Amino acid sequence: MKILKILVLIFMIITTSSQAATLSRVRVSIEVGILENYKKWIDTAGGDCTKIETYKSIYATRAAVEMILLCQALRTGGYHGPIELVAMPNYSREVREAEQGHVDMPSESLWSIDIQPNEFYVTPPVIKQGDFEKGLYTATGKNITVKHLSDLKKYTAAMSSLWVVDWKTLKGMDLTVENVSTEDGIFDMVTSGRADFTILEFTTLPGMQQSFRGKTLFPVPGVKISLDGERSFVVSKQSPHGKMVFLVFSAGLKEMVKSGTIHRAWVESGFFNQNVESWIDLRQCCK
Repeated sequence: MKILKILVLIFMIITTSSQAATLSRVRVSIEVGILENYKKWIDTAGGDCTKIETYKSIYATRAAVEMILLCQALRTGGYHGPIELVAMPNYSREVREAEQGHVDMPSESLWSIDIQPNEFYVTPPVIKQGDFEKGLYTATGKNITVKHLSDLKKYTAAMSSLWVVDWKTLKGMDLTVENVSTEDGIFDMVTSGRADFTILEFTTLPGMQQSFRGKTLFPVPGVKISLDGERSFVVSKQSPHGKMVFLVFSAGLKEMVKSGTIHRAWVESGFFNQNVESWIDLRQCCK
């Protein structure tokens, strides 16, 4: 039985390697803000994602980390050709371009509610149910004190309705939410005072700050919000090379999960942040 398992493993490695060799390129849709961070980050490694050994970086947003992991999974799976990045204005366009087969896959993992099984090959979740937490981010000097959900209801949030889970979470908490179409617009709304806060992922930067195009926001201490759902990477079934890309990518991702690389990436980047473990989850407590 042990010999059989070894033979099966060898066969899978050979098959995956042969699949990788037939790919001439992999096309990835990526939101323009993520692309900016990714390019700056990968330039520090000479343009080679495999040379990035730590995920603690000033560029390590969750989405930028996912693009690094995507690149590394393709390389680990045996693909060493070009990865063509196609800039998109937002997350929804990222997904739609992949659904239609114009690209092989989006750069980000998708929420399960955004995944159409008929359109995508789907990996096991890389972010599991209950693991996705965000902070209440506001501009420096803005005096927001929140201990209970009722305290938050006197403030206005900025969020894009295209970020479906974030939008539904805030609206489900009966909060006032202004719809802003882009990440740049969200940061501008909050820093200009036209909105009081937004929700963003935590980081390892000083004060767990989040910056975008010269605008910086900081978390309201002591409170956080958990999002409902899990996220997986997907590859388009409409892409002519989708099946091959998925076989190569999923093989590499599986190896990275097994080695602990995926979990380490979340911890080192601050997405899984020990500093907020004791913070109050406003969705689960203290209404």
